[in-house]
Order: sequence, then structure tokens, then C-alpha cells
Amino acid sequence: MKKFVAYDKLSKKDQKNINSLKRNRWEDFGCLNPSPKVIPDKKKDANRKICRAKVDY
Repeated sequence: MKKFVAYDKLSKKDQKNINSLKRNRWEDFGCLNPSPKVIPDKKKDANRKICRAKVDY
């Protein structure tokens, strides 16, 4: 059995290891993806179609 040492008395390296074990990673959640989904702007799409329709070659 390991001897109990108070968190404040641990070395910085050991504190960092304990903190990293408490944190979660996005891979642990499976299908959850943190990157934001960009929704296309319908107004820009409509303007693009109007501008392309006006051009006469």
C-alpha cells in the first residue's frame, strides 16, 4: 500500500500527473466531436445565385 502524501507536498511532476488523470479527452466520449459545425449562410448563397444570373457573356 502506498503511503499517503498530501497533494501540496507532492512534487510538481506528480501533481501534473494527477491533474492529467482527472481531465477527460474528447476521444473518451466516442462519437462526440468538439469542432463547431458551420451552417451555410442562405443569404450569401442567394446573392451568389442572383449575381451569376445577371452576368451576360
